[in-house]
Amino acid sequence: MHAAITRPAANSVARDGASRDGGCRDTVFRGTTSPGAAAFRLQRRWGQLPWERSLRRGALAAVMVLSCTGAWAAELAGPGVIWRLRQGAGWVYVAGSMHGLPATRSTLPATYVRAYAAAARLVMEIDLKSTSPAELAEELLRRGLQDGGGTLSTDLGPQRWRQLQPLLKSAGLTPELAEPLKPWAVALMLASGQLLRSGYGGENGVEAQLQARAAADRKPVTGLETASVQLGLLAGLPLSDQLALLDQAIAEQEPLPRRLNELETAWRLGDLATLERLALANDGSTPGVRAVLLDRRNSHWLPPIESFLQQPDNTLVVVGAAHLLGDGGLIALLRRRGLVVERVLDEGRLPPAAPAGAGPATLAP
Repeated sequence: MHAAITRPAANSVARDGASRDGGCRDTVFRGTTSPGAAAFRLQRRWGQLPWERSLRRGALAAVMVLSCTGAWAAELAGPGVIWRLRQGAGWVYVAGSMHGLPATRSTLPATYVRAYAAAARLVMEIDLKSTSPAELAEELLRRGLQDGGGTLSTDLGPQRWRQLQPLLKSAGLTPELAEPLKPWAVALMLASGQLLRSGYGGENGVEAQLQARAAADRKPVTGLETASVQLGLLAGLPLSDQLALLDQAIAEQEPLPRRLNELETAWRLGDLATLERLALANDGSTPGVRAVLLDRRNSHWLPPIESFLQQPDNTLVVVGAAHLLGDGGLIALLRRRGLVVERVLDEGRLPPAAPAGAGPATLAP
């Protein structure tokens, strides 16, 4: 599913969330009359539903969906997908992320490491520490439950409902548990479940690695939006677009590992043409889904990114790679604002990390 890049949370975030909220609070289900709500109440405590365990390990996996990993990544070295721009003294680096990477193939491109070292702050789509996985999973359930006693089978119709049945178990669901959910919520559970089963854990993704470094370095981290906003966008999709997301999640169950392999290879090599073909041209999404989950969010992110240009020091902005591609991507939008944005293809062109207490880093020759 293209428009959302699947983002499982880091292990440290999951542990923190588990300690802060040991159970899914009853308020999610009180007053719910949809079929299957009783089953949710009976199994509402964390760890009792398999898909809740997945959400506890990485609740953000159900927020955005376009993850990129690959079987040959350990053999590849490339510039990744990163640009830079500036108006004053400080550079703003804009890097495309792979939200989940396997532990055996998690090395970040050298350009990303150097850009992080040179930056005074880290900015991501969301701050992974701002919401615990328990709280996020609860909100997902609250927003993902049907309104007014509706059912998933009614939304899907007989053919889609039959097609979905063999896949529910892989997402930790049964027909009874799926019935009170909206199509977009089931689509995200299917997609995130497939990624987790494939070993593409978010604890090794770009954001999780950089956030862990920032915590150790006491470097400030902020988000361009909140997880709640992202869930709200998904919940606001019309039924036709929700069904398109579910159709896409169903269709990608088998070829997903191969597609992710190709995506990561292109990401590591900085192959923009292949990334655009895989992430945009052949993503299977509807114009409505793309407008809400990519184009609209890109436009909302422009003002804060431009504000970082006024900082005297450097900023690293990390967003899903799909947000940087094509005519509606952030790079094209920034250029249409009259800004000069250039690719970073060589880590030697990045400024070195400034020592503690020093002024802004200068650009290396």
